[in-house]
Amino acid sequence: MFADDAKMYLRVIDDTDVARLQQAVGALINWANTWHLSISINKCCILNLGKVIFNTSIDINGMALPAVEHSTYTRLGSCNDL
Repeated sequence: MFADDAKMYLRVIDDTDVARLQQAVGALINWANTWHLSISINKCCILNLGKVIFNTSIDINGMALPAVEHSTYTRLGSCNDL
């Protein structure tokens, strides 16, 4: 079974929203583990859009996800092309 290109979106206003995003990522990891699916951490990243950039330090199993610039992401097409 394959699930491809899962995306999470959240409007980040403050640190509480960053914590909510980390909880959502954790829920995704738990769901994947329950169904014996693997998450390719090296294909995951954080994409900040907008004028204000927050320090969205999000991790999967202790590995911090890289943040990419909007221009880099659109040019490359995905995080694993970094």
